[in-house]
Amino acid sequence: MVSLNPKTMDDILENIRLVGNITGNDDTAASLTADMTQQIRDITDMTEDIPDSRKPRVLYIVWHEPMYAAGAGSYPDDLIQMTGGNNIIQAQGWPVISIEDVVDKNPQIIICSGMGGGSYTIMEAITGNQVLAQTDAVKNNKVYPVDDPNTIELAGPRIVQGLAELHGFIAPEIQSGEIVSPTSDTSSTPGFWRICIICSAANYSVAGSYCE
Repeated sequence: MVSLNPKTMDDILENIRLVGNITGNDDTAASLTADMTQQIRDITDMTEDIPDSRKPRVLYIVWHEPMYAAGAGSYPDDLIQMTGGNNIIQAQGWPVISIEDVVDKNPQIIICSGMGGGSYTIMEAITGNQVLAQTDAVKNNKVYPVDDPNTIELAGPRIVQGLAELHGFIAPEIQSGEIVSPTSDTSSTPGFWRICIICSAANYSVAGSYCE
């Protein structure tokens, strides 16, 4: 058991290398992180020079009653920035936010994330709310359900899939034309690392196991 507490995408990559070293699988870890790094660069090369004035305002929520959102220091926050968006929630962690605050900040994109089909439940609640109908996101039909929250909210190789999904939501607000997204699927990469995260208070207990 190795205790890890990754905060960002860079931390996740470093943790995979560490687990690879501990388990004697340095080469596989190096290959996997190189593939992940390339997928990340495919997106950040397109977004790193976007001026703040062109970055769309994004809200990422994980429940609607009360409304919980991804704030600063969360994985969704990191990914939103990497894909060229601007997270409207500046509070740390996963704060409860008011509908009035959302209307005031007026997100252009709302991303709904819930386990077991919950993403669609949240999306329906947001699009059916008469107060939130004032936001640009609802007005312009830019409220999106996340396919699998684990690819965005948990530390592991599949987080690059979550990055690509968020890029698909955010890129159309930044530029027109073809959206370039990573095509590799790390879940089928030989030597895929399963990193199991058990959340306990503010700490993560992470067990890394090698899977052929």
